[in-house]
Amino acid sequence: MTQYSNFLQRKNRNALWNGNFTSWPEGLTTFTGGNTAAMTRVGSNFDSGVVTPSGTDTTKPNENCIYVHRMTATTGEATVTGSEYSHLLIFVEGYDFIPFIGKRATLSFWVRASVTGTHSVSFRSGSGADTSYVTEYTINQADTWEYKVVHVTFDYSGGTWDYTTGRGLSVIFTPCCGTTYATSSLDQWVTGNYIASTNQVNTFATTGNTFYLSHCQLELGDVASEYEHLDAALLARMTYRYYQSIYQYHSMGTQVGTGTGVNYTHFDYVVPMRAAPTITASGDATWSGATGWRSVTSRNVGNAQTFRSMSIFYDNTYSPYTSLWALLMYGSLKLDARL
Repeated sequence: MTQYSNFLQRKNRNALWNGNFTSWPEGLTTFTGGNTAAMTRVGSNFDSGVVTPSGTDTTKPNENCIYVHRMTATTGEATVTGSEYSHLLIFVEGYDFIPFIGKRATLSFWVRASVTGTHSVSFRSGSGADTSYVTEYTINQADTWEYKVVHVTFDYSGGTWDYTTGRGLSVIFTPCCGTTYATSSLDQWVTGNYIASTNQVNTFATTGNTFYLSHCQLELGDVASEYEHLDAALLARMTYRYYQSIYQYHSMGTQVGTGTGVNYTHFDYVVPMRAAPTITASGDATWSGATGWRSVTSRNVGNAQTFRSMSIFYDNTYSPYTSLWALLMYGSLKLDARL
């Protein structure tokens, strides 16, 4: 087992392996730091407008998907100027991006938007966000699912790129954008952080307007093939590389000495993760010894040691115990190594 992503080994076509938005690590409406579906992040920068992301199954382009990704203007932004924008990013890990370097590729997707006209999708260096390729597509009919295909050749030069475990590539769908991040240099690689065309319409001008995506696929070559559905087990393992939630975890640990001290435990992740994750613990921990169950009031969660496993330690601030063992219990542990 190595730290490499599975993409190069499994020979699947679609680098956007959750492009059908089947996997939602934190649920369809609960997000942290802009993270939504697996490998996806939503961001907005408005003076007053508010865009709310969510997953939904109420409207779909066909029955070959369970959920689609929706962005809703819960507060409209009538005019988008300067550095204002709203976008949805789908990340490709550096290892997974390697096969595309210097090659021609095709991005296909289903989209539905409240506003007709010119829309933008861009490709950007994932780590440095300093090299961009912007192209346009057209929404012909409002609130209607439409199938789109665009092409890109990854023959860029310069820029800051990550070809290992970081962000290799960002594929960015931009429903609205001000002048700061918009460019008129289309269908070519340019230096700078650009996410939209200067012709981009304002999809979120009115409260209640929406933007939906489904079946996003990035593959080598000039032909858009049928969307590639991963097996459920493989999709879960791919998600675990970036985010894992462990509920009601129990582990036997040992107490140092017979007095106050520290209880330790160690475990391996479900699958090796992309990198050492950020760990968040919630719920109570208790321990059992000669004096019975006691609440651990001073709890410290140790850092992940590697991308494979982690150690946890709990400080014990109670009076001395005679037992040398403890059963540690957590409400939940969240391991976050998302891009």
